[in-house]
Amino acid sequence: MIRRKIDTDAYTYSSILSSALVGDARNPRLGASLHGLVMKMGYEKVTPIANAMMSMYVKSDGDYYMVDALRVFRYTPSKDHISWNTILNGLSQNGLSEEALKLFHQMHNDHAPIDQFAFSAALKSCSDLATLHLGKQIHALALESGLQEKEYVASGSKKST
Repeated sequence: MIRRKIDTDAYTYSSILSSALVGDARNPRLGASLHGLVMKMGYEKVTPIANAMMSMYVKSDGDYYMVDALRVFRYTPSKDHISWNTILNGLSQNGLSEEALKLFHQMHNDHAPIDQFAFSAALKSCSDLATLHLGKQIHALALESGLQEKEYVASGSKKST
């Protein structure tokens, strides 16, 4: 598209970033190049594109890429529930449970939307760290939120208790 001078937009880059994650096509170096191109085009602060970049880095192997995912998250001015959940689950799934719980606490303090996926990641992190007391507090918050019946919260609660 670039060689043929076909116009690109935010949807183009979001799709391309997502395609960098599919099966054997997962290529973090390509992703970093795409990230640079997104910045050159001025789309780095568009929330769906930032979410796609975070997801790309989260799903790439290595802590190095989690640092990049966190950097994108921090510089995203308008975070939605996908932004929060992507980075929270990435931290939790990559063994960065303390950081995941700090982010969950920030979500709560910032009144960010906390859904079943965020609760599940937080409860998994509590389980990984064997913090029963904190797990019970997060479970109580899920109960207050009315999300205790959601399958991800229910299964996460069983792991943390």
